[in-house]
Amino acid sequence: MKEDICSIHVSDFFEAKDGCPICGMNAELEKRAIDYITGPAMMEPDVRQESNRAGFCGKHLEQMLKRQKRLPVALTLESHLLELKKRLGGGVLGSSLKKPANKANSLAKCFVCERVEWGMERQLATVFRLYEK
Repeated sequence: MKEDICSIHVSDFFEAKDGCPICGMNAELEKRAIDYITGPAMMEPDVRQESNRAGFCGKHLEQMLKRQKRLPVALTLESHLLELKKRLGGGVLGSSLKKPANKANSLAKCFVCERVEWGMERQLATVFRLYEK
């Protein structure tokens, strides 16, 4: 079967006999997303806005801290905390909390989780397309 630009990456995971290829794809996407946010992308305004909106789950925050890139993580978390303070009304946390208008909007996913989910959807679509052929 002729490989295209989408299938090369996916087929590499299936050729390697190191365990579950789907888990391998997920781990690779997590690694790339964390490298992305702790790299030069953290200074890009559009990336910063997205990371401020979504924040980070405990699992991915821990992985970011393990990368030993303290300045990018500190700057990213500082702007995220300022965004949270602005959303909560600017008061001391816990003293003047406003109830969010829409609970679904206030429970945004983690920035890394969102990128991994986006990538997995596309890679799984490629897996299914290749399986059909």
